[in-house]
Amino acid sequence: MPNLKRLFPTPLWISTVPRFEEHKQAFLDAVESYRRANPAGQKRSGIGGYQSPMQLHSQAGLRPLFERVCDLAHEAGQALRFKKHDTYITSSWVNYNESKGSMNARHVHSEVFSGVFYLLAPPGSGKLCLDNAALNGMWPGGDMVETPTHYTLERFKILPEEGKLLLWPSYLPHSVEPNTHDQLRISISFNIMTIPKSREAPAKRSQSPPL
Repeated sequence: MPNLKRLFPTPLWISTVPRFEEHKQAFLDAVESYRRANPAGQKRSGIGGYQSPMQLHSQAGLRPLFERVCDLAHEAGQALRFKKHDTYITSSWVNYNESKGSMNARHVHSEVFSGVFYLLAPPGSGKLCLDNAALNGMWPGGDMVETPTHYTLERFKILPEEGKLLLWPSYLPHSVEPNTHDQLRISISFNIMTIPKSREAPAKRSQSPPL
């Protein structure tokens, strides 16, 4: 029998925010305050919704969330056997998908890690779609697949759940399916940079919006 190796698996970290139910209202108040202060938002991947400017992590009411984000990113770096490093949030923003059909187009992010936290997710909210970066439409083998495996799966879908925190390498293409309801769905997205401890951290990093 030939020796079969897994060459390029893609990691995905799935976690939660401790005591989410205790923090939920404070999180909701913080993102709503940020939206009121920035009503125009910034247009990126969202279709039919609102996306805020990218300094959401400056909000004191969200501190427990972003502390957990940094901890998770540090754990991810250790799992990937990174050299000793510091972890920084370079950008973060809130997404309001508040009507039927609201979605996010396929895109990638910059930096080292990216992710999302689900603050409100009514039943019927659009699923997160993570695409296999190793596959493309030029490979005809996909038409031959009867039962997808981790070698041949083109897209992995995740159902939004309130309190769930997801983290993945920033190169991973992803999108969000349309909502099937007219209720409010709120998620918080972010980008993470890791810097070797031997290198002096910059006083301020420029923002790196997703494509």
